[in-house]
Amino acid sequence: MDITSDHTILNGLQQNNKEAFNSLFRYYYPRLLAYVSSFMEDSVAEDITQDVFLYVWENRKKL
Repeated sequence: MDITSDHTILNGLQQNNKEAFNSLFRYYYPRLLAYVSSFMEDSVAEDITQDVFLYVWENRKKL
């Protein structure tokens, strides 16, 4: 994913585009999960990672 794609995805999120969110999720979820898992057990890391994406979706208009 490059900077152009990131801007496209952010614009899509602001316009309630679920496919933009899916692209963001598919790309960043495994990376974020691996990072969070390095600090805590996997089940807690999964919950936190999912909470992050929920927060992104709920606050997409502010991005």
